[in-house]
Amino acid sequence: MADEVYALTERGKSELQGGATSCTPRELEILVLVDGKAGAGAVAARAKSVPAAEAPGVLQRLLQLGLIQKAGADAGQGYSFIGGGELLSSASREADAGTADLRRNGYYVSIARRAAQARTPAAGKALSVLIVEDDPVLAKMLGHLMTLEGFAPQVAFRSGEIAAAFGREPPPDLVLLDVVLPDEDGFAVLARMKGDARLRAIPVIMVTGRTTREGVMRGLAGGADGYVTKPIQYEALANGVKAVLGLGVAGEPPAASAEQLGADDTLSELRREYRRGLPLKLARIEELAKAGKLEELLRMAHSMAGAAPTLGLAPVGAAAKALEEALLAKDPEKAARLVAALRAAAKAAA
Repeated sequence: MADEVYALTERGKSELQGGATSCTPRELEILVLVDGKAGAGAVAARAKSVPAAEAPGVLQRLLQLGLIQKAGADAGQGYSFIGGGELLSSASREADAGTADLRRNGYYVSIARRAAQARTPAAGKALSVLIVEDDPVLAKMLGHLMTLEGFAPQVAFRSGEIAAAFGREPPPDLVLLDVVLPDEDGFAVLARMKGDARLRAIPVIMVTGRTTREGVMRGLAGGADGYVTKPIQYEALANGVKAVLGLGVAGEPPAASAEQLGADDTLSELRREYRRGLPLKLARIEELAKAGKLEELLRMAHSMAGAAPTLGLAPVGAAAKALEEALLAKDPEKAARLVAALRAAAKAAA
């Protein structure tokens, strides 16, 4: 089996995109690693929490479940790119090139493990959801979506706010956790929660633009119950939230339909608010680029790459993501060109 190459089936692809899964943590980790290219031995070697001796059995189980298949003439495509949201071409050739790289290398998923037992709120109260998100408009949007699903949202931005939210009684029933935050790392927040007897049972869904297999594996191996990559798909997120809380049934539609969301005045105003704020964001990005403050520039590019397409500005998100990739690759010349590309995309969206 060490040389056997496996690819996801359509059913396996749906398991990683549908917002809810019944796979065990070990099955899920191996499923995330299957790409239609690496042999079974390489998949086993990359697994973080599955002992190498047990990986063949997990692969066999996934094969029996119809989630993977042996790669061949008809099955060798794999899914190195999983479309959790389409990336549209941006306003320049540079941004287009960056987007093409993402189509090849990005890893878009919406995974949430279904809880065995439902969480029940106190009498007369709704289940609470703590939203830890660095973009304030996206945080408001997520809060509104959670309200539509019948939950009581609260928002935290910085480490002090996160600590205060965890210190309240009762603590939140669910945490939607971004990875890149102004003064905190989401994985560190997750680790602290899992090391605290009072907080470790709270389900956590990572909601992030960190679109790599390594990011997904790190979150799941760290104890997250789900991992949703941006741009956020409402139906998959709603399904995931209900899954980790043990609510509803598999395949149940969310409370609000696509038509209702399209006509929702609050969501429309939030999209306009984000659009109005683009000039200030862009001015700050250009200021950081000129000053060579690359770490803060990277954080802003990452934030915009996730928020903009979720709020209806896919070309801006694609240009920001391409800038993020250039900064991660430590290519300042390309990054400078992509700042100009981002300016053009934002101008076209204004």
